[in-house]
Amino acid sequence: MPNAYCDACGIPVPRLADVVGRPDAKPYALLLTALLENGRALMMPEVEDCFVAAGVGDRATVARALKRCRPDRPPVYRHGDYYHLDPYDDELSLWAFRLGLRPSRAVDVPPGTPEDEAFEIRSRAAAARRLANQRMMAGLRRAVVRGFPADAPEALVVLDVDGGHVRRWSGEGLAEAIVHLYGYDVWAGEELRPLLEGLGIEHGGRRLHELRPPQKTVQVGGGGKVLPIATALLLSSCCGIRRKWGDPAPAHKLLDAGKHDRLLDRLEGEVRALAALYQYGRLLGQVRVRNRSVDERFRVAYARTDEWRIHDYLSRAARMEQPLEVMAAPAKTDDSDPWAGAEWCAVLESPGFRPGLVTSRGASIDPYDVQRMRAARPGVWHVPMPAEAAGPSVVWEEGVADTVDVGDGTATADRDGHAAVASTAPTTPATAIEVGVAPAVDVARIRIELERVPTPVWREIEIAANATLWDLHVAIQDAMGWFDCHLHEFRPAADARGGAGTLASIDSFAGPPPRIGIPIGETYGDDPEPIAGWQTPMRDYLHRRQRTLLYVYDLGDRWTHRLELLAVQPGAAGRSYPRLLDGAGACPPEDCGGPEMYAELLEARADEEHPLNGEAITCFGDRFDPLRFERAQVRFDDPGERWVRAFGRG
Repeated sequence: MPNAYCDACGIPVPRLADVVGRPDAKPYALLLTALLENGRALMMPEVEDCFVAAGVGDRATVARALKRCRPDRPPVYRHGDYYHLDPYDDELSLWAFRLGLRPSRAVDVPPGTPEDEAFEIRSRAAAARRLANQRMMAGLRRAVVRGFPADAPEALVVLDVDGGHVRRWSGEGLAEAIVHLYGYDVWAGEELRPLLEGLGIEHGGRRLHELRPPQKTVQVGGGGKVLPIATALLLSSCCGIRRKWGDPAPAHKLLDAGKHDRLLDRLEGEVRALAALYQYGRLLGQVRVRNRSVDERFRVAYARTDEWRIHDYLSRAARMEQPLEVMAAPAKTDDSDPWAGAEWCAVLESPGFRPGLVTSRGASIDPYDVQRMRAARPGVWHVPMPAEAAGPSVVWEEGVADTVDVGDGTATADRDGHAAVASTAPTTPATAIEVGVAPAVDVARIRIELERVPTPVWREIEIAANATLWDLHVAIQDAMGWFDCHLHEFRPAADARGGAGTLASIDSFAGPPPRIGIPIGETYGDDPEPIAGWQTPMRDYLHRRQRTLLYVYDLGDRWTHRLELLAVQPGAAGRSYPRLLDGAGACPPEDCGGPEMYAELLEARADEEHPLNGEAITCFGDRFDPLRFERAQVRFDDPGERWVRAFGRG
């Protein structure tokens, strides 16, 4: 028979009798095992029957042990007389490992592998597994649900977490609401299970995120006083939202008076408040309780380990030298732009300290006050950033180590030699950026030249200096006129690795150079697995010490493009990038056989007696001119949308 709990956990169905006697098999662990074995919610007498049948003890002893173990705590949820299990809770996965219900996820390494190398292998495997989980989590559609009355709803409001829009239903329209809800993968709300039962909804394999307080009380000082933890306290502590909560009397009055619109208005305000709390818990991984002398933080079960957290944003922003757009408390809960009033923030790192956020006004933001956070530029972090992580482009100007001439003005560079900002005057601190105004982005001017073709084919573009190599790939495709229907890869040019400065092809290396493109899980010969271009900053491979890079499109035909960094300089405020500056020559037709075949087909087209004349005419058509460049037809696609079209959001 199907077992929904074990199927969601990805483990075989366990037997409670096999777990009894293990060192970690305490009453609560045995309760989890009983729920997993049955694959459904159980009443406590049913759990006691399972314990007695497995030889745990007599019924009286079992009943006392279950009562003392506090069974109603995540990943177990009580609804009425039934105890439910959340199979997606991270705690359940840990319990399953401790009880021997699932194997370790650590990668096996060959015997005799040095300890440092084995650690590196396991670390990489764990990072890859976390990245895959982050991609999956980022692709889930989420909804926050609020209904009244909770056990038999007559009015319902659903907020789409990704889009921010709200849908409302009452009366006979609830049938449509149920259909709408089934379009989401995650349902979040307060008193969620009674609400779904009242609607007659089977949640199946969907994830249910209960937004109830993580515990009932918190101790105040050392005098034994306790502070009740209620939803209203969490909303004010975490989100700066102050509103009455928990009193159903006003809603009942509106319902009895038939004022459904006003009731829906009330529910909409509540669902927006709950959504703010939900976003806060997901971003921070915990909720905060503040009241006079109390400032405590509690983990929330719905904040999964592999979701994007604030530290992921901060570390990525610091590594890529990129700012973030940050919304701090109080959270916005009206229907206007949720990002209105957000501030541009630099991420500052100090050894031994947590990364800090500093606004363009020079003010610091407490990370525990952050409500929303997103990358300050679209198309740079495609995976696994959530869909909301998109915004205008900017590069913060911080301290510099030295300067270098890159052919057009003076470019500042950091200690690793990464070109950062080009200017003719000393750099200025980030506080010079005006609040609420998107500053000008720093851009790299790059020449792209197609090698080994009979007529010159080149383009010159400007692209954001903090772009990734995926962004650059999309810009090359669009500027040249390719259709992006084959694999590609970037490799350092020979002269960038100490060669004689010739235009050598990628085949001239003595050893395999790094490859950046699309990982496909396969390798050929000594070639390493490609590094994901969307995770690789362009400035890692194009900077003052390495001003050339090779780009190969169609690994069968091998169209090799030589890229040269000409300059890094300030862009114009309000201008979008990438943009085309100049170019010459037509892009060869797709799938024409590579540079050598392309040259032969050009000759064959001019010679009617050439054996390939017919094939050349079919390939080129009547209007193809190898010397003509149709500049007006160049359109740059959004690299984030290109990624989603190619791979999907999960």
